[in-house]
Amino acid sequence: MRALLLNQDPLRSLLLLILLHHNQPSFEPDSFTFTIALKAAARLPSPAVLGGQLHGQILRRGLHSTVHLRNKLLHLYCVAGDFAAARKLFDETPHKDPVACNTMLRGLAGAGDGASLRRLFQEIPCKDVVSWNTMISFLVAAGDHAAALETFRELQLAGGGVIPDRVTLIGVLSAVAHLGALPQGQWVHCYILRRRMELDDHLLSALITMYAKSGCLEAASATFEAAAAPSRGADVWNAMLAGLVAGGRAAAALQLFSRMEATGGVVPPDAVTFACVLSACSHGGLLRHGAAVFEKMAAVYGVEPDLGHYGCMVDMYCRAGELQRAEEIIGEMPMEPDATVWKTVVGACLRRRRRRTGRASLEVGERAGRRLLELAREDDHAAYVLVSNLYAAAGRWQEVAGIRCEMRKRKVKKVPGCSSIVIDGAVHEFIAGD
Repeated sequence: MRALLLNQDPLRSLLLLILLHHNQPSFEPDSFTFTIALKAAARLPSPAVLGGQLHGQILRRGLHSTVHLRNKLLHLYCVAGDFAAARKLFDETPHKDPVACNTMLRGLAGAGDGASLRRLFQEIPCKDVVSWNTMISFLVAAGDHAAALETFRELQLAGGGVIPDRVTLIGVLSAVAHLGALPQGQWVHCYILRRRMELDDHLLSALITMYAKSGCLEAASATFEAAAAPSRGADVWNAMLAGLVAGGRAAAALQLFSRMEATGGVVPPDAVTFACVLSACSHGGLLRHGAAVFEKMAAVYGVEPDLGHYGCMVDMYCRAGELQRAEEIIGEMPMEPDATVWKTVVGACLRRRRRRTGRASLEVGERAGRRLLELAREDDHAAYVLVSNLYAAAGRWQEVAGIRCEMRKRKVKKVPGCSSIVIDGAVHEFIAGD
């Protein structure tokens, strides 16, 4: 059974257990047998039913008090999404070890049940680094970056010998990057250096992204250059490229891409790399260069353009005012354009209408606007506002009133803007009207 499981064949591993049970009446599975069976069941597409049957067999044999079996059962129920059974088993466990607590936490985090996750996190008496990482990672994924930093601060004050690891710091750096809380990011960098932690691809990328999004491109570049060449994988190059593009340094981004190509295939560009390079060409107005890069993606590097790459090309031509060519690119796409692509076209047409640079922009914008409103989600206020502003710029007030009426009918509301500021190490958020 174990050999089949190690060979990535969980179904045959379980079939072997069933055959043994039916063909050899003297065969009596023990706790190790059920451990392997539960591991195999958790890897099946629909593990819930079989998990319940294995649970019943464990109870019949009086093995339910075995700690590692209860933990495997808990993991199986969480994987299956049966959180009622998982919570019942967890509550019935007399001595909840860290494995059981963390299994339940990760299950709730995976299900997106933030309220239950927070309650259980507060109930756990002895939290280890995995517990804290699960909570911080969930908050970052949920977009609650201020709460993620606050949780990290609680970890620092809690004591108990819990030492932040790479996963902790990557989550914290991601929160810092979104909030622009540079002092906290610098503290994390100093902590890494003090602890002499090895900077792998993930941690190095997180550091570079944090500095770049916090508006400190010099520190991002210094961090990139200080890293040893072998430790700079594609993720690290992409983080630096994205930072330069976001910071308006298109020429520097293209120079960095040339350095990447000069590695001779040691670090081959991937889909993210080309998205960054095409974005640099778009922001820099380098139409010929962008078209050449787009052509050699598949021809030279074997990277097939996806929707994001086509979106960059549409954006590049829209920024240059070549709206007809942007429409042609959309027509050549092998996939259906999404709302983001149409927003790009409508936004470009709106800018040209405000500068009063011709009627063609309104015609293109109207066509794009119709497609945008067909694809936009009901809560996508930006799509409605963008098309409304296009008609307003053209003095088409009847159409403006129609779109605003449709927004009220669908209960679409414009979300107010949000800003944040760091005071004495704490992040304070404000929305328009505060």
